[in-house]
Amino acid sequence: RVATMRITGEWMQPFVARASFNLGYMHQFGIGVVRDFPLSRRYYSQCAEADPGGVQVPVAVMRALLNVQAFLEELPSAEELFRRSLVDFRLHLLIAHLVAVGGLILLKKTFARRAAARPRTAEVTAQSGGDDSGGSASPSHDGLRRRRVEQRS
Repeated sequence: RVATMRITGEWMQPFVARASFNLGYMHQFGIGVVRDFPLSRRYYSQCAEADPGGVQVPVAVMRALLNVQAFLEELPSAEELFRRSLVDFRLHLLIAHLVAVGGLILLKKTFARRAAARPRTAEVTAQSGGDDSGGSASPSHDGLRRRRVEQRS
């Protein structure tokens, strides 16, 4: 008699697991029953115990979703978060740091553009036939070079 019950029990395991999963689902989303996260967790655990080989992935996904739902339900309202952030000095400090880092990034880009523009003027001078020693074929070209050097200084 015990052997027969054992076989019947093994035969029923997938059905018990499916029923436990469905009950956990119903309690998680409040379908036909009151929404109850702890009870839903308990039914998902029973489902995993009843048929450990067949329902691991669906139970793991639903438990993860249940944890996310519970976390989101425990969050305070947007109004409360805004009110708390107004009095929190750390948030103001964080915003000041973010603004400072943004300003530094903009300055870096500006200086990089200016630095990239400088070699181009030196290349243009070198390509026009002038050299840095001051010996040039035309006196007017020397005057222009001196003016550029004075403007950079």
